[in-house]
Amino acid sequence: MLMAIGKLSMLEIEALLIHFPQGPLYFHSWMVDHDFDCLGDLVEGRILMGTKHPYGPLWEVGARFDMQSIPDILRLFLRRGEIINAQCGPIGTIFHSVALHQLLSDYITWSTEQLEVIFGMLSSHGGDINATGPEGTVLDFVWNEAHLKSGVYLSYRMPSFPLLIRALIKLGASNSMRDPNGLIPSKARMLAVAEAKKPTIGHVEYYFHGTCSDSELEVHLRQLDGLS
Repeated sequence: MLMAIGKLSMLEIEALLIHFPQGPLYFHSWMVDHDFDCLGDLVEGRILMGTKHPYGPLWEVGARFDMQSIPDILRLFLRRGEIINAQCGPIGTIFHSVALHQLLSDYITWSTEQLEVIFGMLSSHGGDINATGPEGTVLDFVWNEAHLKSGVYLSYRMPSFPLLIRALIKLGASNSMRDPNGLIPSKARMLAVAEAKKPTIGHVEYYFHGTCSDSELEVHLRQLDGLS
């Protein structure tokens, strides 16, 4: 059913839903976590044990890449009793699902404007862009995921990272999780990293330690965070 929601047309999904009761639906699926090195490269031969997670149908709605189909399918599930701000996947809500699947995509990347349309549409249906999950808000998640999985290749390895950061901040997304350096990143610092043509190792050093080998960059990042 999860694969059907992610791939099939609305009419096909409706036909399958005849066999399911009204109200929130829950499914289980295995998620395999890969072990990455500090630069975001998959370490060969090291695949961690998969973990079984509960999923709601909205997770797969957020994973669809045919943007035009999402509003109708979303409304279908909301009429059946799904709660748009409920956790529907292992890291959070439908907002987190949209962001994750954009980050993971190497070839289908929505523009900042398209992301604004999707997030705005979710908000117009009662979605809270600042709803939290185990990984914090969607802005918390995008920021940390890109640093932890991509290292110095933020923009190159995850082309949707800067687009998501810009769209989320423009639409009023908030963040409250601390970086490993103990600081809550300012939106000014997030935008500076997102808009850098090629984030450097100094950006990553600052994320982890609050200091970096480039003293001028460190001063600039501290200023962006409102520090002396």
